[in-house]
Amino acid sequence: MWRMATRTSRQSAAKTAQTDDVTSYVDEARQALRNADPNDVERWQQTYETGLSEAYRRKDFQGLATIAMFGATALHEQGLHHEAVQQLHFAATMAQKNATAAAYVLSLRAVYEALLGETATAMATIDEARPFIAQADDRGRLGGLTYEACVSAIALSSNAYADLASPVTEADMSGYDWMSSALRCWLIALQVARGDWRASQPWTESLRIQAETVNHPARRVDAVAFDLANHVLSGQLPESETLEVAIERGRETNNLIALQRLLALRLRRAVLTGTPSEHDADELDAVVARLDPAFRDGATGYRALIAAYLGESIEVLNPPTQLTLVNLGAVLAAMEAVALAGTQTNAVEWLRWSEDHFPAHIETSVEWPVSKLRVMGLLNLRAGSPVSGVALLRRAQAWGEAHGYRAEAALARVVLGEALTHGDIREQKAGEQRAARREGWQALEALGLPPVVHSYAATRALALRKDDERSPRLTPQETRVMALLAQGMSYRQIGTELGISWRTAQLHANHIYRKLGASGKMHAAELARELRVLPGTA
Repeated sequence: MWRMATRTSRQSAAKTAQTDDVTSYVDEARQALRNADPNDVERWQQTYETGLSEAYRRKDFQGLATIAMFGATALHEQGLHHEAVQQLHFAATMAQKNATAAAYVLSLRAVYEALLGETATAMATIDEARPFIAQADDRGRLGGLTYEACVSAIALSSNAYADLASPVTEADMSGYDWMSSALRCWLIALQVARGDWRASQPWTESLRIQAETVNHPARRVDAVAFDLANHVLSGQLPESETLEVAIERGRETNNLIALQRLLALRLRRAVLTGTPSEHDADELDAVVARLDPAFRDGATGYRALIAAYLGESIEVLNPPTQLTLVNLGAVLAAMEAVALAGTQTNAVEWLRWSEDHFPAHIETSVEWPVSKLRVMGLLNLRAGSPVSGVALLRRAQAWGEAHGYRAEAALARVVLGEALTHGDIREQKAGEQRAARREGWQALEALGLPPVVHSYAATRALALRKDDERSPRLTPQETRVMALLAQGMSYRQIGTELGISWRTAQLHANHIYRKLGASGKMHAAELARELRVLPGTA
């Protein structure tokens, strides 16, 4: 088949040399690429580069951009993500003399770089593309702005919403459906992440109408996934049958991004209803493994949370290299997993990471629709900061009630009640703990969710050991000192590592020994492992 495709491509090149019919050549080259063996990369690349060279020789820069983007997309869909970026780098070199082609190729390359997890590189590529975008024709300019907005969304930039919304109408009016639908998908995901699911509903409806109008099955699946996420966010859980139908359509259309969203939502539904399953996690893992590296960064969070709800302990779960729109759901799941079943050391690590990496304008996600405030409240409880945890839980409850997130508001109430009951919180209103627990249970029951499951999970966040809820709790700073003591560091070394004096480090150590009932450094480390302050066994 490959030889036939190559011969067709060469025959087409000969024909265009006589007729100068560039469009015919590009069409034939695209067909050759479709018929090529995707595993035979060297020959595949030969046809691809021949098509680029011919389009460039004929000054058909639109054809050049078309072949470059098609080739990169094909490589990308085959899982050859780095190769796709390299092909676009090659095309960008050839497109420098034409602003429209350069705008397309460079901005598309930036998207693929962002999906590789190379956000800083993607931003630099967008800077390189901007002069070309400004000089491109209307289609090239709009295409460049579309890809630039996608990069901004993936990076969770504070101005990403405006970047996404502004070109949609222009793309619609210009008849560029693929541009406007892509913009809508990223815009809806970002709106939900900002905690504005109600405002995302009209965009979801317009995406559905557009997909039906132009008969785009994959985009219809996107619209269904967003709609189901809104139902989960609002506390109206979709029926299992509805989810399964949507998941099957995702498989049929090979829309992997929508499919992983739907599988994550099925997992979230199982957690909320108290029926988590490792089989569900297996299916989600298999789909995520086929997506770009940025999706896979931190994706183990989903499975870790299922393990936590199944009663297992988590020794070490590492934070991702960065936070983006595409791994946001997995990161929220990981934070909750560590809060429920991780060691205190790991909870402190995740808490510091989340405080450093979570933008203030991000509240939740499409894939894992939970409240960031509630999850961070849980993390604070696990890390040994109950006062901070309670403050965040109160904010989570108020936020959920104000924005229509009924399930999250109810869960925040339940966790708050448990924290006030078991967390040794001195400053609380009379009867607040009983009212919070009662109202939380009632709210969950009204949504058809089992309160006892989530009440127990909240209690686990406060207990370092399932069999001893009264385990001595170190503060986050004491936990950091304990981890360094366990590594054999001296007080002076600990002081240098944490930016404190050696006497302060010694004072923290004395508090640790007293709380744990330890006779010294090694004994403290042994007890800390037993009490799940530290991971592992001695």
